[in-house]
Amino acid sequence: MKHTVSKRAVASLVQQFPQLPETVVRQAVAEAVRAYQGRPIREFIPLFAERRARRALAADSH
Repeated sequence: MKHTVSKRAVASLVQQFPQLPETVVRQAVAEAVRAYQGRPIREFIPLFAERRARRALAADSH
């Protein structure tokens, strides 16, 4: 599941942040997913991870 989630999040965020290299987007998503590892409610990790990565990328691109 994690790989598919990350793949979707990366694809979405690459479109939202075309000015950033894909490697930067991948790293932001990986860090966001790691931040939620071990949490009891796993169903929301994809959503939270993508949101967290989006905020990090937006902050870095300004």
